[in-house]
Amino acid sequence: MLKSVMMLCGVLVAGEAWAAPIQSKASFEAAFGFQDGQKVQPMTTSPRYVLIDVVDKGSSTKKTLCITANLLIGAIMKEYGPQVDPLRFAVANTSHEFEFSQPAALTNLPQYYTDDDVATMRRALASYSVAELKTGFASTGQLQSLYIRSGQHWSAHRDAIACVLLERGLSPVMGDRSGQVFIEQ
Repeated sequence: MLKSVMMLCGVLVAGEAWAAPIQSKASFEAAFGFQDGQKVQPMTTSPRYVLIDVVDKGSSTKKTLCITANLLIGAIMKEYGPQVDPLRFAVANTSHEFEFSQPAALTNLPQYYTDDDVATMRRALASYSVAELKTGFASTGQLQSLYIRSGQHWSAHRDAIACVLLERGLSPVMGDRSGQVFIEQ
């Protein structure tokens, strides 16, 4: 049963690369302050996570990345300059696959977690319902300890948790002051 669920989520078995399903249109747009293609609010200082595929045109490599929307916007700005509206460019990309050739743009998309980090957090969160995840990732929620107490792996575990929450159809947000993961209501 677990193997079936993992395959449904797009996970490859036996330690192969993590391949997550595409993020919902509504969640992806909301990360940039859009709803139904229209700008409805400014981006906040508590950025939402997005799930994207990044293609490095120089090395022809492709990876799935879970990252905050503001970092993607920065990469788009470094790649295309002022002639492109980075918010509209991001939202218009329905495949969520972004190609970059500029080293500065690629550097703006750091990946702190590994496939093993995502697998570990997926196992840790598997038994929780959506309601329990929302409660557990409140500011003083019990699930915050999954990464807060992980020492040097703090950022990796936090971002891996965001990946798992996106897989589950939720919209994780990084707190602007605490750096904690919250779930957008």
